[in-house]
Amino acid sequence: MTSSNQHPFQRLIISSLALCLPCYLSAQSFQFTGSPQYQSLLGENFEINQIDITPLYTNDTAYITYRLIENTCPAGWEFILCDWSACFDDMPNTDDMDPLPPGYNALVKITANAHAIEGAGFLEFWIFPTGQMDLHESIFFYYNTASAVNELTASMVFHPGVDQIYLYFPTSLQWTILDMQGKPVLSGLSSPQSSIIDTHTLANGVYLLKMNDGTTLKFVVAE
Repeated sequence: MTSSNQHPFQRLIISSLALCLPCYLSAQSFQFTGSPQYQSLLGENFEINQIDITPLYTNDTAYITYRLIENTCPAGWEFILCDWSACFDDMPNTDDMDPLPPGYNALVKITANAHAIEGAGFLEFWIFPTGQMDLHESIFFYYNTASAVNELTASMVFHPGVDQIYLYFPTSLQWTILDMQGKPVLSGLSSPQSSIIDTHTLANGVYLLKMNDGTTLKFVVAE
């Protein structure tokens, strides 16, 4: 009886909200402590890096899966992975974490050892509710050895999933982002070795990142 007394406009709003609910759920499934990325300079000893993960899609017990999507690190580097309840002797490509009780945070912790092998690379993992890979969000672990940083002339990677550009240069460089009309929209100074440019304020479109050493990167922002 109640539904029959609803104004058609009210029913339209309710229906629209119901249809859009999955969109809001997929917008952000997790919150990551600090940032969904970690940068580390590997020395003679191992390095331990951890990203904490808070599920936003449920207030009940959370079921979370991680999947290794890309590993660009040199062969011979050793990685050991721990999640919130288990540690492994190596780095599994994928695994379902133990059920996470309400109010707790999950985590992915990586122990990295370069074993005196020089180089640079990154690990990308997808984090998603178990069985719902379409709701995935990316986390990254970036690594460099000292000599690799000193020899690096230019490295720029745009990750649209986190609206950030990762820069690796041996010295500080001035950078400018231009739209396709050549108008500067963002500018700044990169830090030595590695730094991050946040692109979340940019409107959808094609842009060009220019460093003052002549290096360029074209990228697309599309929400």
